[in-house]
Amino acid sequence: MRCLLSGFLFVLAVTAHAAEFLPFRGDSRAVIEQAHAGQAMILTFWSVDCAYCADDLALLGDVVRRHPQIALVTVNTDDDAAAGNASKMLNEAGLPVHARWRFAGHDIDRLRYQVDRKWYGELPRTYFYDTRHQVRAVSGKPAAEWLEGWLQDLKAARP
Repeated sequence: MRCLLSGFLFVLAVTAHAAEFLPFRGDSRAVIEQAHAGQAMILTFWSVDCAYCADDLALLGDVVRRHPQIALVTVNTDDDAAAGNASKMLNEAGLPVHARWRFAGHDIDRLRYQVDRKWYGELPRTYFYDTRHQVRAVSGKPAAEWLEGWLQDLKAARP
């Protein structure tokens, strides 16, 4: 079942990269985590209006290109009116193929709370998962030293 779900989400990710966003709802984080169980993953929330998000996306894209074993999942937090700009921004960032999601629904605060009760809306908000899915949340652009430490921890944890 897990392989089937992973395969389905990969097909959706490729489709989403080329066209539309997947709808991110209250249970979507759990679905994403299940699809990438046992795999290092970066889950990042961003907006077109966020001053730091474009740089953060570029940084994360570089990390994933250098470490292709790490999955990248992006979630846009903008409303429907910004969907075209969000797609354009991701395309211009030149990110590797990844699953693209966008907040679905009108109660953004509730959805954000369902993602993480400790998240108050600051962007970018990124969750770094190791292969055991121990997660570290970072608000804002991660410091280069911190990010390199996380990557070293991943390398050290490999069998």
